[in-house]
Amino acid sequence: MTPGRSAACCAGSAKRRRLRSVRRPRRPVRRRRCRGVVGLCIGQHPVDSAPLLDKYGRDLIAQARARQDRPSVAREAEIRAIARTLSRSKKNNPLLVGDAGVGKTAVVEGLAYAIQSGSAPASLLDWRIVQIEIGALVAGTSLRGQFEERLLRILEEANNSGNVILFIDEIHPIVGAGETVDSNLDAANILKPALARGELVCIGATTHEEYRRAIARDPALERRFRVIDIAEPSIEDSIQVLVGQQARLETHHGVVILPEAIDAAVTMSVRYLTDRRLPDKALDLLDEACTRVIIRTRDPELESSTVNEVHADDVAHVLSEWTGIPLTELTRDERLRLAHLEDELLERVIGQDKAVITVADAIKTARAGLSNPNRPIGVFLFLGPSGVGKTELARAGAGVVRQRRGDAAPRHVRVPRRAHGRAADRLAPGYKDANRGGQLTEGLRRRPFSVVLLDEIEKAAPEVFDLFLQVFDEGRLSDAHGRRIDCRHSVFIMTSNIGTLEGARSDLGFRSGDPRLHAGLSHVSEQALPAGVHQPA
Repeated sequence: MTPGRSAACCAGSAKRRRLRSVRRPRRPVRRRRCRGVVGLCIGQHPVDSAPLLDKYGRDLIAQARARQDRPSVAREAEIRAIARTLSRSKKNNPLLVGDAGVGKTAVVEGLAYAIQSGSAPASLLDWRIVQIEIGALVAGTSLRGQFEERLLRILEEANNSGNVILFIDEIHPIVGAGETVDSNLDAANILKPALARGELVCIGATTHEEYRRAIARDPALERRFRVIDIAEPSIEDSIQVLVGQQARLETHHGVVILPEAIDAAVTMSVRYLTDRRLPDKALDLLDEACTRVIIRTRDPELESSTVNEVHADDVAHVLSEWTGIPLTELTRDERLRLAHLEDELLERVIGQDKAVITVADAIKTARAGLSNPNRPIGVFLFLGPSGVGKTELARAGAGVVRQRRGDAAPRHVRVPRRAHGRAADRLAPGYKDANRGGQLTEGLRRRPFSVVLLDEIEKAAPEVFDLFLQVFDEGRLSDAHGRRIDCRHSVFIMTSNIGTLEGARSDLGFRSGDPRLHAGLSHVSEQALPAGVHQPA
């Protein structure tokens, strides 16, 4: 190669290198840093990039901006408490604790609307509330370290954004999430350093039971949150919440909800759905009443004569289907039936006029609202020899209380005997049998309007009497899961033939004037029968 040609080639190569450097500028090398407590090195993303937050999160501020109306949560005091906590310099992480269905998530959505509308404190107006679920983060992480890396990247994106508040509903699964056999590192241990350094602002929500079971057992995690109790709203506030949801339900179902239906949904759910909380139970009741109207009006035979209006009767029909409570009890259209209650019972039970009148008076007093509202409708002790009509009177009373042909039999509860160990656990299981439903608790939870027949009560174990003492005196019972069983709408009938065997040759019956009856009652009372039993006088 000649010197001239060699110089030309060198010049051409230099020119090509200059062109390549212009076309493809070098990117600055991003420095990697270690975050968290597990030693995972994570590359830092740009501030405006949050792919995992967008993938696994739900922006409540954007959702509030898309709403056309203001969410009615009736929780101004709780929203202000959350805003004050978020504005603190340290430990600015609120933890909402309340029963299921009281509206913990709705409170956070109300805060998001306040931020979007500008009514929140000035220090919160530039913040975003992003809801994430621990279950979605765990899903698909089959290899060791995948969950930790995913969670750390989300925390890094929230920290780099500088204005993100993470909302973790049902936060208790973070204790144990991602934990393996060879490592006790879970989501809680990953969140603790970020919460302690103030790099993460988090709102959590859980129930009282899960808080005691998971969060309170970890003092290091508990002290990083400020607990805010979310109590069940009042009847007036619950009505306001349902009024706020009225337009949404009407648009979804294509019906017109009358004010009487909203009032009935709240008042009836408070009285008869005692194992659930407002406003969730009232909203579910009203929602299903709307579906009942839609299905009814789509019937070709009724479409021309029926208007798409939701009345209080529609709410009562749904509640009757849920609980088995007679419709006449809900609609209060039973005065004529109660007026002839004695005649109806006397047609089925012959020769026991005094006992029939006593039972009828107790039922009418309870239906009129004149009895103690915190006790069962009636608690009776039927004492007499076999064959005089004790069980038949219980069946007749069940037919009056239930008012359903196929469901009028009394709930026969086999009373545990003294020889059985832990006899009361068969009726209401304790900690050992927490997952097994009790013979008494499960029956009353499904059908609160029942007649409970307790045969041969004198043979019951002493702890059984202690159990029924609470039922008869307070009208409630708790199962192994802490759920309250409502016994106020039931009738309890105990039967016994003790003290009557020696007089079996005499006239049949259990009469109040018979001295054998009083002797039998004294004998049964000596065996620790519960107090407060209605004895036929």
